[in-house]
Amino acid sequence: MRGLAEAAGGIRFWLDRLTQFIGLIGLASLLVGGVGVGNAISSFLAGRLRTIAIMKCLGAPERLVLSTYLIQLSALAVLGVLIGLVIGLITILWGSAQLALGLSCGLPGNPSGQSSYELRP
Repeated sequence: MRGLAEAAGGIRFWLDRLTQFIGLIGLASLLVGGVGVGNAISSFLAGRLRTIAIMKCLGAPERLVLSTYLIQLSALAVLGVLIGLVIGLITILWGSAQLALGLSCGLPGNPSGQSSYELRP
């Protein structure tokens, strides 16, 4: 590298590659998650197959059976989203508190724990 402009170009290239890699990881995780959700729904409905058959034998229209299980699956999905949001919020709050504790320790050798250096703009 011969100058600051070339260094910035190299950093920009590296960040672009990193962004593409993280995006690829995100897409792969969405694909795996979608397959997992599909398998979970299939398993849920397979467990309810006997109930569905009884409802059909008693004359329940297909629309009633579909809406019944669609409402159940939607309620489970909303519950899963809410649990995920709560866990995510707790993780963010706990992580930020831990980060703040780690950054407020001061410099070594200073018994007061306060940094003797000031950051000036």
